[in-house]
Parts: sequence; structure tokens; C-alpha cells
Amino acid sequence: SVDLNELVENALDFTRIQWKDDAEAKGINIKIQKELSILPFIAGSASELREVITNLINNAIDAMPQGGQIKIKTFKKDSYVALIVEDTGVGIPKALRDRIFDPFFTTKGVQSTGLGLSVSYGIINRHRGTLKVDSVEGKGTAFTISLPIAEKPAEEEKVTPMPKEHRKACILVIEDEEQVRDIFSAILEKGGHEVEVVSDGRRGIEKFEKREFDLVFTDLGMPGMSGWQVAEKIKAINGRVPVILVSGWNIEMKEQEIKD
Repeated sequence: SVDLNELVENALDFTRIQWKDDAEAKGINIKIQKELSILPFIAGSASELREVITNLINNAIDAMPQGGQIKIKTFKKDSYVALIVEDTGVGIPKALRDRIFDPFFTTKGVQSTGLGLSVSYGIINRHRGTLKVDSVEGKGTAFTISLPIAEKPAEEEKVTPMPKEHRKACILVIEDEEQVRDIFSAILEKGGHEVEVVSDGRRGIEKFEKREFDLVFTDLGMPGMSGWQVAEKIKAINGRVPVILVSGWNIEMKEQEIKD
């Protein structure tokens, strides 16, 4: 079972470098306003739903190059819980609104794959939910997610450990600090996994294109290519491979969320 409000807090932590640090460095102000109601749990993948929320926040940031406000609201309605991510940005032209969930459609230029909203739409659809957009050009955009409430009460999921030989995974670690790379490698190899490490995003992408990996860890703040850019490239190559963003910011996550 998944706590949607907790995923919102995680996503805000993950994107803090964009809406606070990067924005302030450019001399602009982005205000975050939260209205989080007490919610029942929902069923699904915490990592996938967190990815969707993170993508919507990043889209809102991109829509406000001069700054503005991002309002995030959660509430319960009938047998669903809802999340609204609303910005005061440039808005989406009416002629484009029906196309924004199409794969590879983008208004961000050649640097974007155009997969973000399409992937998000697919994730929400797999969770038996809906993702809708409402926008006024020149005033802002609101994305609304509706997800069904979990049928069973939230309980700690009991997982029967699999034999060690069946849990071996091939893992790629992308980290620019040698000490951190060594720590990652030691921990993962001790768990019986095969680990490959590289020192920057471009080498990581090259390595990922040459062989199959089950999981990728990437540092969030790296010179040259950020962890966000690495994750986007990897998802474009193989959207089924989970990507875990590692940050030096004070981001707290529960053990079960990390497993998800």
C-alpha cells in the first residue's frame, strides 16, 4: 500500500535543487504551496507513482521561466484519491492539449525526448487511474491524477526471501565521487550482485547501451550531465529498467519505499 502524501513530499525533496537552488541562482522565485489532506492508502508501485509526481513538478518548473507558484493539493473523492499539481506558468495552447500525452511530442525543443508525460500517462493508466490536464494559455496549467483507494487496509507487506542465487542483479552505478562509488560497489557486491561503476553520466549512458542492466543508481548532482538527464536518457533507451536517483540533500525515505 502507498501513501500518496508521502510520495508528494519525496518528489518535492527530489526536485528541490530545481525549484529552489537553481531558481535562486537565476534570480527567480518559485513558491511551493501544499494542501495535503488525510488520505487512505492506494495500491500500486511507489517508485512509479513518485516518478509521475516528480515529472509533473519538473514540467511546472519549466513552464515558469520567470518564477511563480506551484500548488499541490490532495483530497479524497468517493472511492478515489486525487492529486492536483497546478502552476502559474505560460499555459498550454488549446491546439496542443490533446497531443501532450502522445509519445515523443514535446514543446521543449531538441533537448527533450518528449516521453515524460506519455510515460506518466501510461503509469497512471496501469494503476487504473486517470491523468487529465486543464490549462489557460498565459495563466497556468493544472494536472489532476485520480487513483483508486486500496481495497485492503494498509499492512506491512510480508515478503518471503528468495534464495540468494535468484536475487542476483546486474547493477550500473553512476557516481562522480570515488569514495561513494566504492561504498555502493562494496554493499551491492556483498549482496551477491554484479556491479559496474562509472564516474559520469555520459560514460554511464555508453555503458548502458552496450549491455543489459537490471537496475541503475545515478547521482543527482553531477557535472556535465545531471542525474535527471541520465535517468531520462536511460528511460528512453529502456523504460522497464528502474532508475534510482541518489542525492546528497537531506532526503529521508522509508525502507519499504526504497525497496519499491
